[in-house]
Amino acid sequence: MMDGALSGKTGFTAKAGYCYVGAYRSGSHTYTFALLACGWPSHRDYKWSDARQLVAYVEENYSDRILAEGQTAVTLPVSDAVTVSNHCVTHPEAIVAHTTDETIIAFLSDTDEVDIRYDLPESVAAPAAAGTAVGSEKIYLNGVFYAEREITLSESVERYDLRLCMDWVMQIFLL
Repeated sequence: MMDGALSGKTGFTAKAGYCYVGAYRSGSHTYTFALLACGWPSHRDYKWSDARQLVAYVEENYSDRILAEGQTAVTLPVSDAVTVSNHCVTHPEAIVAHTTDETIIAFLSDTDEVDIRYDLPESVAAPAAAGTAVGSEKIYLNGVFYAEREITLSESVERYDLRLCMDWVMQIFLL
């Protein structure tokens, strides 16, 4: 029939005419298909041309598309936060978070619509530890949920409260 054909089964019924169920491999993709009513007596070879046309259509119109690759960084407001470094206190207004670095690939046509939505809090309340999950990146194909990547904090922040201030003062005096 054609290079790449893996398997197939022909059939015929009075209501469906000639039929063919087959599998085809091209590169890393395996396609399966079912052709119904693809010819009647004296046109029983239509199933072969129909299968070739179907495979040609897929190979011309579909390809692997990278939907998400590497880490995506987002900045979130943070409340009541403080960072202490080298006896210096700063009050950050925002904290950086990132997605996992997993790559998400889909076999799509040029007309498929990809929509990426973020489910994140309005702000992060301190204390917050690096690696804490705070939200997600959701990928939709043609309006249907397809995949999700977790968003975690890239850094830690402490809560700015009396205990932290007392600990910091004690560290200064005990040096």
